[in-house]
Amino acid sequence: MTAMRVLLIGCDEVFRHHLKGHFGGDQWTIYEAGTTAEVEEQLEEEMDVALLDLSSFQEKGLILLEKIKKLQPLLQVICLIPKGKLHLSIKGMQQGAFDDVLIPFSWSSLLNKIKEAFDHKLQLSKGKQGLWSKLETHLMAASLAEAGAQDMAREILNKDQKKQQRSTSKKKKDNDTKD
Repeated sequence: MTAMRVLLIGCDEVFRHHLKGHFGGDQWTIYEAGTTAEVEEQLEEEMDVALLDLSSFQEKGLILLEKIKKLQPLLQVICLIPKGKLHLSIKGMQQGAFDDVLIPFSWSSLLNKIKEAFDHKLQLSKGKQGLWSKLETHLMAASLAEAGAQDMAREILNKDQKKQQRSTSKKKKDNDTKD
């Protein structure tokens, strides 16, 4: 299993270092950023989850959140919200944050949120890959049909449809066995 890539974003270096110290083991690769430029630099590499400390960035953090989501739409951002700043929470969620955590927080609740965010990203990634695969199949079939190979195009689409039906029935069967 590859390590989960977590980006810690906040102006307060001591707070970032403290957070980083709580991540142990091979399941994490931790990156840090204290400025917008550092965030942009870190996001040149794909990340899974970002913790955005809005206690240090305040309103500027919401602008940063928007930039993050443009650079990596699948990156799941958890906003760390300072006490008494509920408006930051609402605005963050409106701008695409996965969730938020009020400061002070328990480490176990934060870890659970990070794991949920990672699972959510994996689900989104799988769905996106499925969509691209389906689009590629249909484009290939359309190209073949246009080139005069209608039978081959139909065959490709029929195979794709059967594959989809098997996948759907397998998911249904798996859900039935869980119940």
